[in-house]
Amino acid sequence: MLWLARTFIERENYFESELILNKLARDPKIHEPVARQLPVVQAYFQMKQKRYEQVIPYLETAIKRSKERDEKARYSYIIGQIHQMGGRSEAAAASFKDALKYSTSYEMEFSSKLNLIKNDWNNGRTTGEATIAKLIKMTKDIKNDEYQDQLYYAMSQIALKENDKLAAIGYLKKSLLMSKSNRAQKAESYLQLADLYFESQQFVDARNYYDSTLLALTKTDERYGPISRKKDNLEDIAKNLVIIQVQDSLLNLSKMSDKDRKALAYKIKKDEEEAKLKRLTDNARNSSNANQGRRSPVRPSSSPSTFFAYNEKGAKKGSKDFERRWG
Repeated sequence: MLWLARTFIERENYFESELILNKLARDPKIHEPVARQLPVVQAYFQMKQKRYEQVIPYLETAIKRSKERDEKARYSYIIGQIHQMGGRSEAAAASFKDALKYSTSYEMEFSSKLNLIKNDWNNGRTTGEATIAKLIKMTKDIKNDEYQDQLYYAMSQIALKENDKLAAIGYLKKSLLMSKSNRAQKAESYLQLADLYFESQQFVDARNYYDSTLLALTKTDERYGPISRKKDNLEDIAKNLVIIQVQDSLLNLSKMSDKDRKALAYKIKKDEEEAKLKRLTDNARNSSNANQGRRSPVRPSSSPSTFFAYNEKGAKKGSKDFERRWG
């Protein structure tokens, strides 16, 4: 019956699902495993209909009934997010602290800490500058390597609230640069950049970032359709702007003397050569860093070792994770 209710929820047949859930809630002989999962499904029923405030009491019941710490942490975290959406900072902080207390994974620990830091800033307990300094400090912790995209995204939101769009764009680009496997975060960063460029009427950049957003965003996301239409509407504008830019550049070149054109050509060639040299230097440095810590010299023709213990960064992270979990 519980699974049938969940199936009706997925099919948005809320009338049928509510009948089943109410029947289960009134059953005095309900089996314990079903009783533990019932408030979770009731919370999901409310969440699917965007009745977020009504989710909280069901999740609070789910926390009391659950025997698993990771479930308690997850439900506490969701309650914290709902309080945050409602502007109840104190209640949100309490829930994130509960999530931290129940946490059994570093991912949950990281997310809870990040939200507590943002919560302090929202409350006015710390300044934007101090908050960004804390977030930058977190980026230097080896345990946070795979979460750097989220940290830089958080910095961008603070910069935006303080009307520093230039800094926000820089943080968003850094978020994308540091992104590894978090597709959802990548979509959010692309979308934020697209919106910022659109507001600034930089329609070529906006079109490109909306296009990238669609590649990262799941098609089931309710924003997919509107973003796709916005990107399509910008296509002709962007193409015409590119044509105008090219024509303007050609007109400017035609007005130059031969001497000025040669100087410009020389500068372009020099810039390209310097960029190429920088890429080669960076690649050589990265390759050298990857080979550090190996016990025996590796011939230039050898492929890099995949043995985990030769990865100094990974070994340090593994050691810290082990100590945190096992002591």
